[in-house]
Amino acid sequence: MQKLTQLRKWTPKTPFYYGWVVLGVSAMGTYLSNASSTVTMAGIQGYILNDTGWDRYTLSSAVTIGTFGSALLTPLFGRLADKYGPRLIMPLISIFIGVCFYFLSGATSVLQFFVFYILARAIGTPALISIVPRTAVVNFFYEKRNLALGIQSAFRPMSGGLSIQIISMIATRSNWRNAYKFFSLYGFLSIIPLFLFLRKTPESIGLLPDGKSIRDENNDQKITHKEYSWDFDKAIKTKALWLLSISQFLTMMVMGVVGFQFVPYLNDSGMSLRLAATAWSCSIVMDAIFNPVWGLLGDKFSPRSVLICATPLAALVTSVFLVIDGGILAFMFVAIWGAFIGGLEVLGGMLIANYYGRNSFGTISGVLMPFQVGGLGLGPLTGTFLFKTFSGYSAVFFFAVCAYLMAGFLIVFARKPLK
Repeated sequence: MQKLTQLRKWTPKTPFYYGWVVLGVSAMGTYLSNASSTVTMAGIQGYILNDTGWDRYTLSSAVTIGTFGSALLTPLFGRLADKYGPRLIMPLISIFIGVCFYFLSGATSVLQFFVFYILARAIGTPALISIVPRTAVVNFFYEKRNLALGIQSAFRPMSGGLSIQIISMIATRSNWRNAYKFFSLYGFLSIIPLFLFLRKTPESIGLLPDGKSIRDENNDQKITHKEYSWDFDKAIKTKALWLLSISQFLTMMVMGVVGFQFVPYLNDSGMSLRLAATAWSCSIVMDAIFNPVWGLLGDKFSPRSVLICATPLAALVTSVFLVIDGGILAFMFVAIWGAFIGGLEVLGGMLIANYYGRNSFGTISGVLMPFQVGGLGLGPLTGTFLFKTFSGYSAVFFFAVCAYLMAGFLIVFARKPLK
């Protein structure tokens, strides 16, 4: 028992700030949960459908229900992140996801698949991808917080792309079921580094955000981090929080509206399906590359200023699709569009931290993220409706441009609330 207590209290010495260890190790959880993400399922659905004989509607329904389930659970995990931190939550959820993936690999009916996929998606997303690791980053960083959040957000597209490749490789040599058995084993193994290295706050290991000592070297007095943090009850009454939430709903809805239509749009314009899929892959790569760039810009200026500039730029890039007719130019702008999609989301999280501080970041973000996930979930259906109703893609892109402009307009009025 004494050895277990010592192990729990043990923190490795590092030549650099320990917050970067927390940031890096949290990516292991993100990689695990991404095996059930929308991006991954979109890339591997052919293997599942060919094996089971189900139709695309069945698989997309599971993805949609899982997405909305994660939106409903996000406020709960936000409160848990503030209270317990990632060290308790992420290892436990990794075990749970490992169990879900094991039974998912053996699913022989639609009901079995739905139960274990939806549980993995709904619980894994807030616990391992979004609000729990993001809260840890906000707790450990202040001066470089936005850069750290940008790096943390880049883990999602990076791990999504890697998951697609690994599942495809295993499925090609055997089947998709063995691929999920691999991720099940990974989930059980990942609990070791998640428990050993994750921490709730820098104060718990004798540090302050950004690695500053918790004691003054001159007089050995204990010092504290002076960032002002809002209570949830006060934050939820501020106009800025609700304006930002609606803005993020519109931004994420566009991601689903346009992103779901890009490959068919390129294919219908005469581009091969393989090349169209390559364009979408390039967009995902640009998403991963530019998230840290948005973080650097957020640290240099402010998240609100960057959002006010980036949102109309995203509208401008999207408007190009109203005047071009596919081809290599469309390929290029699909990739460029990817530089904005993830950045606009993570800038919303940066703005929450900038406005309301870190003590209740998880709980307050629990208000914002259901808007983000809800918008993302409604996007594909909205885009399909617009395409079918107006018999073309122009209505899809016009809606996206208007939504981006409205989202930027709301941020203009979402000023930092007074204490």
